[in-house]
Amino acid sequence: MNLEYAKLAVIHALEQLDMEFGEKYIDKDCGCTAVVCIVSVLEKICITANAGDSRAIIGMEKQAKHLTRDQDPMNPIEFERVKGSWGGRIDADGYVNDQVNMTRCIGDRKGKFHEENGWFSRSYAIVSAPEVRVDKITQACQFLILCCDGLFEDGCFKSATLVSTARDLLKEVANLDEENQVSNPAKKVAQKLCQKAIKDGSADNVSVLMVLFSHDHKDAIKNEGVDDDADVGK
Repeated sequence: MNLEYAKLAVIHALEQLDMEFGEKYIDKDCGCTAVVCIVSVLEKICITANAGDSRAIIGMEKQAKHLTRDQDPMNPIEFERVKGSWGGRIDADGYVNDQVNMTRCIGDRKGKFHEENGWFSRSYAIVSAPEVRVDKITQACQFLILCCDGLFEDGCFKSATLVSTARDLLKEVANLDEENQVSNPAKKVAQKLCQKAIKDGSADNVSVLMVLFSHDHKDAIKNEGVDDDADVGK
């Protein structure tokens, strides 16, 4: 696999999606985040593309490895990029161009254009191009979680506690599996993570996708427990 081409392809794909969305719903002013992981089993790599504040996290042995970083004005790199763009404004509440509190997304048309003294064009304060990174999939990698920001509202999860909770839930599924065959353990764990976030007070979107790197979900609970401070790669 040509990684340079792969990274460019996923960037162009999300930019094209943004353009198609804008053309089809030109009279709408809505949008969303996007996080994409392409896993190559043969090359044992994971290509991650992120636009917004959704997250991709690998559950490792006693670690939670971040594959994304939140793209909002709290991110100093994004803050400087927004401030340096034409028409880029960040208000006291962290909203960019009076539109969204993130710096990369799909849609949200109004925040991506600016007019000044009769000149109208794109403002690149909010962009659809994702950040892309490539990570090796090693024996220490147990599962992958993709989720939106509603999981991380105050009182809910941190990335590390999300991983440790997912591992605990996999243990419960493994115990159930001793009596009844569980057809899709990752789906069951993802559902329980959503339910817990809602129970803990999340009022935002709570979507979770979980992928096990082993066909046997019991392999993902060999090393129990995750240090809450053991977030790596953020």
